[in-house]
Amino acid sequence: MRNAVAVCVKTFTVVPPTGVTVCRVSDPGLGLEGPPDKYIGNYSVFRLTVTPSNVCFNNVLFRENIPRNEWTWPNGTRGEFGPKTVGTTVAIDNACRDDCWAGPHPIERIHDGTGYVDFYYVLRVPLEYHDGTNWLGFLDATHPQFYRGRDQKSQVVSNNTNSASGKWQGPWQSDP
Repeated sequence: MRNAVAVCVKTFTVVPPTGVTVCRVSDPGLGLEGPPDKYIGNYSVFRLTVTPSNVCFNNVLFRENIPRNEWTWPNGTRGEFGPKTVGTTVAIDNACRDDCWAGPHPIERIHDGTGYVDFYYVLRVPLEYHDGTNWLGFLDATHPQFYRGRDQKSQVVSNNTNSASGKWQGPWQSDP
């Protein structure tokens, strides 16, 4: 009698992520609002959902592969963020949390010598996933940071496949 060996072949297709939808969840802020108005900045929390929604990405590794971002404040101070990688996974519903903040920064940074001025800079936050061998990019996300001169408030926007904005926040009394 021979031992029978059954061979089963299963073919499947790997579906890569194609985008990220975003909505604002909360705006914890950076401390106590002024006066005295000493600091500017913001802190907002966003819910991200990786798409397509008919695929579960629960066992996939994701990361923000943030390059060096540089800018110059209105008062001449140089600013920078990165390079930095921030890893995450998603829940069974493809969702995760993204905490976005800037600051606190001295309020004088948006003073150009004659008055407080509007200002913004854009943080590039490319999104990547790991396919088991390599990190592959799938979305060039950004987090613009906006500052208003008239009231020294700040706001972050999360630009992904769609966009969501945090509330205007601050200015703050102290560095938390």
